[in-house]
Amino acid sequence: MTKTIIEPDESGDPARRQVVRNSLGIPFFVSDVWELPLDKVRIWKGNSAHPTSFSIMDTAHAPSLVRGTATFEGGVTAAIDSNDVIHIFWIERYYNSPDDSYAAYVTFNTITGLYGTREAVDALPYNPGNALPHGANISIDSNDLPHVVWSSPDPSNNKHIVYYNNRIGGTWKGISLLVETTTAANIQPAITIDADNKPFISYHSYEVGITKDWIVALGNANDPSAFSLHPLGEDYNLHTYQTSLAIDLNGDHYIAKLDSAFHPSFRKHVRADSWNTWGNPVSNINVTDNPASGNNEDIEIVINGMDVYLFSFIPCYYDGQEEGGERLGWSAYKNDLWTDYKIIPTSLWEVSTKWAYWIDRDSTGANRGITGGRKEIDFVWYFESEDSETVHDYFESIMLISNSVQMIIENL
Repeated sequence: MTKTIIEPDESGDPARRQVVRNSLGIPFFVSDVWELPLDKVRIWKGNSAHPTSFSIMDTAHAPSLVRGTATFEGGVTAAIDSNDVIHIFWIERYYNSPDDSYAAYVTFNTITGLYGTREAVDALPYNPGNALPHGANISIDSNDLPHVVWSSPDPSNNKHIVYYNNRIGGTWKGISLLVETTTAANIQPAITIDADNKPFISYHSYEVGITKDWIVALGNANDPSAFSLHPLGEDYNLHTYQTSLAIDLNGDHYIAKLDSAFHPSFRKHVRADSWNTWGNPVSNINVTDNPASGNNEDIEIVINGMDVYLFSFIPCYYDGQEEGGERLGWSAYKNDLWTDYKIIPTSLWEVSTKWAYWIDRDSTGANRGITGGRKEIDFVWYFESEDSETVHDYFESIMLISNSVQMIIENL
């Protein structure tokens, strides 16, 4: 299939634009849109399970920022539940007085095509002398309840705080749980819900002149009162903020990232082991992301049963040869071997893949979460022309056929 254009005009922060499917197999694309004076959350619906076009949904009720001179900080993040409801979470940053930020949430019913009521998760004070709030992420548990994580600057110093909250009991907690305080200016936390229905979080931690490290955190219950923190003991380059999380068929935990040499890599925690016991990095040494562009390199993980797929946004070198331009590269790890590496021959930016542990439907509408059996991997991305006059969002699928991959992708 060829790529499908979603939005012909400029849309919002690409960091967390996402795609999900409902029980009819229809894909929905979630993003924010820069529409002055008030930015808005936007959702587009595919015209079929294998879409040739997308249409924007319920613009009359789409939530916007509370007031002007504001922005969505780090984009929006979304996950779908077993009732075909999309849960959407974001951070709002305001530039005028009072200068503060809000963590906000709304739902969208993919069957009725209507938004729910916007909710404030938490109010976050913002000091303009500190670093920006950045990074929001959401995941759904086995009870269809949302769990969220984000970072925000502490107004009393130059540090950042990683916060967690959930909607267990029908409302958000009155006081968000502080996971850790760190000095990193761009934490980009990730979250998923594991096989024991506990929140699993990752982010980077940075103490100036002391250490840089990846942190993995596990809640002590579905509705946690605390998190167990474990530093992975790996340095990172400031271009590589993002991590991605997944759970395999056995309930083991995975974190995907770029290693210190900019190879796409992952680390694994066996479910039965103590939280402080993580395996060594598994890197595809044939692939090196080039950080010279100054962009934050993205990496995403998809697990299908026990098979691991890593997707990385690149300028990329493969076996020493520069492919040129920005590309999406993916590599597959099966039976303890890297079996393949492909570069999709399309100029693109900021790829986001579809994966969730509890609810992850494919084009047939079947739930491929928990056990796997995926037939395809969906992803969204955007393209910006060299003159920055044209920006498009696109939807694409990689088909998984008989343990191999078939790609038919049209060049721009």
